[in-house]
Amino acid sequence: VEDAGRVGQAVQLTEEGDASTLSPVTRRTAYRVVQEALTNARRHAWSATVRVEVSYDPHRTRIVVHNDAPASRSRPLTDGGGTGLAGLGERIELIGGSLRAGPDGAGGFRLEAGLPTRVAR
Repeated sequence: VEDAGRVGQAVQLTEEGDASTLSPVTRRTAYRVVQEALTNARRHAWSATVRVEVSYDPHRTRIVVHNDAPASRSRPLTDGGGTGLAGLGERIELIGGSLRAGPDGAGGFRLEAGLPTRVAR
Protein backbone atom coordinates (compact mmCIF):
# COMPACT_ATOMS: atom_id res chain seq x y z
CA VAL A 1 0.00 0.00 0.00
CA GLU A 2 2.84 2.39 0.84
CA ASP A 3 4.61 1.65 -2.47
CA ALA A 4 1.38 2.31 -4.40
CA GLY A 5 0.97 5.64 -2.64
CA ARG A 6 4.56 6.62 -3.44
CA VAL A 7 3.87 6.30 -7.18
CA GLY A 8 0.73 8.41 -6.91
CA GLN A 9 -1.97 5.75 -6.65
CA ALA A 10 -4.84 6.80 -4.37
CA VAL A 11 -5.15 3.96 -1.84
CA GLN A 12 -7.07 3.79 1.44
CA LEU A 13 -6.20 0.99 3.90
CA THR A 14 -8.42 -0.27 6.70
CA GLU A 15 -7.30 -3.08 9.00
CA GLU A 16 -9.35 -4.79 11.68
CA GLY A 17 -8.08 -7.35 14.17
CA ASP A 18 -4.63 -8.62 15.06
CA ALA A 19 -2.22 -9.21 12.16
CA SER A 20 0.33 -10.83 14.47
CA THR A 21 -1.75 -14.04 14.45
CA LEU A 22 -0.91 -14.75 10.78
CA SER A 23 1.43 -17.60 9.97
CA PRO A 24 4.36 -16.69 7.69
CA VAL A 25 2.72 -18.52 4.75
CA THR A 26 -0.53 -16.59 5.19
CA ARG A 27 1.31 -13.30 5.67
CA ARG A 28 3.22 -13.83 2.40
CA THR A 29 0.05 -14.82 0.54
CA ALA A 30 -1.85 -11.81 1.88
CA TYR A 31 0.97 -9.56 0.72
CA ARG A 32 0.77 -11.09 -2.79
CA VAL A 33 -3.02 -10.64 -2.88
CA VAL A 34 -2.79 -6.93 -2.12
CA GLN A 35 0.22 -6.48 -4.42
CA GLU A 36 -1.55 -8.11 -7.40
CA ALA A 37 -4.80 -6.23 -6.80
CA LEU A 38 -3.05 -2.86 -6.58
CA THR A 39 -0.96 -3.62 -9.66
CA ASN A 40 -4.09 -4.48 -11.63
CA ALA A 41 -5.85 -1.32 -10.47
CA ARG A 42 -2.80 0.73 -11.44
CA ARG A 43 -2.74 -0.88 -14.91
CA HIS A 44 -6.44 -0.75 -15.69
CA ALA A 45 -7.89 2.05 -13.55
CA TRP A 46 -5.05 4.43 -12.74
CA SER A 47 -7.29 7.37 -11.89
CA ALA A 48 -9.57 5.37 -9.57
CA THR A 49 -9.40 5.35 -5.79
CA VAL A 50 -8.63 1.91 -4.38
CA ARG A 51 -9.82 0.71 -0.99
CA VAL A 52 -8.02 -2.15 0.76
CA GLU A 53 -9.82 -3.73 3.72
CA VAL A 54 -8.19 -6.48 5.74
CA SER A 55 -9.83 -8.21 8.67
CA TYR A 56 -8.06 -10.76 10.81
CA ASP A 57 -9.77 -13.24 13.08
CA PRO A 58 -8.41 -16.37 14.77
CA HIS A 59 -9.41 -18.66 11.88
CA ARG A 60 -9.78 -16.60 8.71
CA THR A 61 -8.24 -13.52 7.18
CA ARG A 62 -10.40 -11.60 4.71
CA ILE A 63 -8.98 -9.18 2.16
CA VAL A 64 -11.16 -6.97 -0.02
CA VAL A 65 -9.63 -4.69 -2.64
CA HIS A 66 -12.08 -2.53 -4.53
CA ASN A 67 -11.50 0.23 -7.03
CA ASP A 68 -14.10 2.65 -8.30
CA ALA A 69 -14.64 3.19 -12.00
CA PRO A 70 -11.69 5.08 -13.44
CA ALA A 71 -12.25 8.75 -14.19
CA SER A 72 -10.93 8.22 -17.71
CA ARG A 73 -10.87 5.21 -19.99
CA SER A 74 -7.31 5.53 -21.20
CA ARG A 75 -5.50 2.42 -22.28
CA PRO A 76 -3.75 0.30 -19.63
CA LEU A 77 -0.33 1.51 -18.50
CA THR A 78 1.25 -1.87 -19.30
CA ASP A 79 0.27 -5.08 -20.98
CA GLY A 80 1.11 -7.23 -17.96
CA GLY A 81 2.51 -10.56 -19.00
CA GLY A 82 2.45 -12.35 -15.64
CA THR A 83 0.06 -15.02 -14.42
CA GLY A 84 -2.14 -12.40 -12.76
CA LEU A 85 -5.35 -13.44 -11.08
CA ALA A 86 -5.15 -17.05 -12.32
CA GLY A 87 -1.78 -17.54 -10.65
CA LEU A 88 -2.98 -15.76 -7.54
CA GLY A 89 -6.03 -18.01 -7.37
CA GLU A 90 -3.81 -21.10 -7.55
CA ARG A 91 -1.55 -19.78 -4.79
CA ILE A 92 -4.55 -19.09 -2.55
CA GLU A 93 -6.14 -22.47 -3.27
CA LEU A 94 -2.91 -24.26 -2.29
CA ILE A 95 -3.24 -22.97 1.28
CA GLY A 96 -6.99 -23.66 1.53
CA GLY A 97 -8.24 -20.18 0.72
CA SER A 98 -10.69 -18.72 -1.75
CA LEU A 99 -10.65 -15.91 -4.31
CA ARG A 100 -13.45 -14.05 -6.06
CA ALA A 101 -12.72 -11.25 -8.45
CA GLY A 102 -14.62 -9.38 -11.11
CA PRO A 103 -16.44 -6.24 -12.16
CA ASP A 104 -18.59 -4.65 -9.46
CA GLY A 105 -21.43 -3.68 -11.79
CA ALA A 106 -20.73 0.05 -11.46
CA GLY A 107 -17.60 0.27 -13.60
CA GLY A 108 -15.18 -0.70 -10.85
CA PHE A 109 -13.52 -3.97 -9.88
CA ARG A 110 -13.66 -5.97 -6.64
CA LEU A 111 -11.35 -8.70 -5.40
CA GLU A 112 -12.11 -10.69 -2.26
CA ALA A 113 -9.81 -13.31 -0.77
CA GLY A 114 -10.37 -15.52 2.25
CA LEU A 115 -7.24 -17.06 3.75
CA PRO A 116 -6.77 -19.41 6.67
CA THR A 117 -5.04 -17.43 9.42
CA ARG A 118 -2.65 -20.26 10.27
CA VAL A 119 -1.00 -22.47 7.65
CA ALA A 120 1.75 -24.99 8.37
CA ARG A 121 4.85 -24.74 6.24
